[in-house]
Amino acid sequence: MLFSIEVTATYYAVNNLWRGFFCAIWCVIVFKFLASMEIAGLFTMTDFEVIEFSSEMFVFALLGII
Repeated sequence: MLFSIEVTATYYAVNNLWRGFFCAIWCVIVFKFLASMEIAGLFTMTDFEVIEFSSEMFVFALLGII
């Protein structure tokens, strides 16, 4: 969603932001619904691992803020 805004920033219409956000939310809801009913066999869904925060994450966040 944010990538599409960044790429088309020179001619992006602001009203499309809310349309895209609404569409993205509905896509997540539909995929979660399909996954719960085990119908999502047509799609490959990635199961991400839990991110463990270390001291490096705080340093990177500090650099990002600066």
